[in-house]
Amino acid sequence: MIEVAKIGKTVGVYGGLKLHLLTDFPQIFSSDVTFFAQKGHLKQEIFKLKIKTYQDGIVCFYGYESLESAKTLTNAVLSMSIEDTRMICPLQEGEMFWFDLIGVKVVERGELLGYVKEIDRIGETDYLIVAANSAETKRPKTFMIPYIERYILSASSDEIQTSGAKDIWLES
Repeated sequence: MIEVAKIGKTVGVYGGLKLHLLTDFPQIFSSDVTFFAQKGHLKQEIFKLKIKTYQDGIVCFYGYESLESAKTLTNAVLSMSIEDTRMICPLQEGEMFWFDLIGVKVVERGELLGYVKEIDRIGETDYLIVAANSAETKRPKTFMIPYIERYILSASSDEIQTSGAKDIWLES
C-alpha cells in the first residue's frame, strides 16, 4: 500500500476534512477511487473510504457527512494499492515512482555504494536514504543523497548512477 495523504482537522459542519498530501498526484482524489484508511498503529484498523467531494485540499467521504462522524477520521492515513497507483497516475518519460526505487543499487564509477532504503522529501527536494554497502565500522551505515541532477546521473529500476555521492557518504 502507498500512503497518499493524512487526514487533518474538520472543516465546516458538513463533514469536510483537510487533507495533507503525501503524493505528487493530487488528481487521484476523485470519486472513482477507493482509499484504504488506517488509524492507530496499534489496532491496525483499516477501512475503505470513497470520496464524495474534493476541492482545494478539503475532502468529504461518503458515510461521514456530519461533523461528528468526520472527526472520527482525523489523523487517519489514506493509502491506495500499487496497482491502482500505476493505473491512475500517468508518468512522463524518465519518471519513476518512489516505490520503484526502493531496493535499487546505488553505483558511482562502477563502485557499489549501497541500496536505496527509503526516500524522504525535505522542503522541495527528494533525498535517497541509502543503506551503505560497507563493513567498515567507521563509515556511516546510511547516508542521504539529494535527488538532483548534480548527484543523480541516471536512474532505472535496476541501478542509480551517481556523481559525488561517495563524497557525501565519506563526509557524513
